[in-house]
Order: sequence, then C-alpha cells, then structure tokens
Amino acid sequence: MDERKTRTEDFAKFVGISNSAIRMWYTGYARPDIEKIPAICKFFNVSSDYLLGMSPVASPNLDVKAICEKTGLSPRAVEVLIGLKKIYNPLIEFLNSLIENDYIKVYINRYIDYIDGTRDLTKPCGCVCDDMYSCITNISRFAELEYDLFINDLYDRLRE
Repeated sequence: MDERKTRTEDFAKFVGISNSAIRMWYTGYARPDIEKIPAICKFFNVSSDYLLGMSPVASPNLDVKAICEKTGLSPRAVEVLIGLKKIYNPLIEFLNSLIENDYIKVYINRYIDYIDGTRDLTKPCGCVCDDMYSCITNISRFAELEYDLFINDLYDRLRE
C-alpha cells in the first residue's frame, strides 16, 4: 500500500474488511479470502494474475497484458503506443518502418551479440558495412531520414 500512498482505512472500507484483518494479512498471520481478490485487484488496478504472482504484468487490461507478455514492452509503453495510434497514425508508420527495416534487425542482432560478449565492434558485422561502428552510423542515418520525413509530414499536417 506504500506505492499508492493510501490509508489502511480506505483500503479496508473499499474491500469490505476490518483494519485488523489487513494487519493480519500484512504480517502474514492470515491471507485474504478468495472472494476479496477481485476487490483488491480493483482497488490497486492490477490483474489477479499479477496479484497472485502468476504474471509480471500488473495491467488489468487483457490486451495490454498480452502485448507486454509477447513483446517485453512495459504496460506504459504499450498504452503510449495505443494512444499514439489513435492520435497520430503516421508516427506508428514511422516506428514500423524503423522496426521492420532489415538494417535495424541486423543492428539489433549484432548489438545483442556485443552485449553477450560474442561480438567485437571493430570487426566486420556481416552486413554491407565495414564494421559495427559503420553499421550503427548507417542505421542512425536511416533513422534520421525517416524521422525527418515524419517531422515534415507532421509540420505539413499542422499547417493545413
């Protein structure tokens, strides 16, 4: 309850239990009745899977939870992306172009190898670049070009 900066009394009232019951849960002398799980989840805005330790994703939104579990993105990142799609679809198109680009895939794989200690940045990386530094530079240039196109499109739309 420390994270939400809430009072024990508010929680007890919401869940329909006594303050002493909460103290017993907190100290480990008792556990919540299964009938209280939905109210506890609703109060803290978490899924029952998260509350019971069966999922690392707290979000009660099943779509967000599924995307997080498949991609490793945080619930906040998923919610931001969903919100961006509703507000400004060209940004999603920009992100897609970055993610789907073959150079990005090569870079990500090479970077993972580098983090794992199996790749030397000064050695050829296996793509069209001479070495990893060149690869990173080329990807950065592509990202900048895509970003410039995105910004120009956004500017044009705002002027209309």
